[in-house]
Amino acid sequence: MAWLLVSFGPALTQNNPLFTYIAMISPGIFIGLFIAGLISLRPDRSEVIDTVRHAIRRKHFAVIVNLKQSQSPARISELLGQRSHKVVEAVA
Repeated sequence: MAWLLVSFGPALTQNNPLFTYIAMISPGIFIGLFIAGLISLRPDRSEVIDTVRHAIRRKHFAVIVNLKQSQSPARISELLGQRSHKVVEAVA
C-alpha cells in the first residue's frame, strides 16, 4: 500500500516516502497481530484446558496423549474411558 502511495499517490506521499512507509507500517502491524490472534483461537483446545484445570483443582490427574496420524483417537478414548469418567478429544 505504501509503495502504491509513494509511486502513484498524491504529492504529499510522493514527496515524503519515509513518513508514508512509517505511517503504513503501524496499521499493518496491528492488523497483522489481530489476524494472527484470530487464527490462533482454538475453541476445541479450551475444553481440554478447562478439563485439566478442573482436575488439578480437585487434586486429580490429567493425562494428555498426543497421537500419531496412524493411531485411532476413538480406540484411545475407549481405552481411557474404561478407567476415567471424562475423556476429552481435540483435533490437532
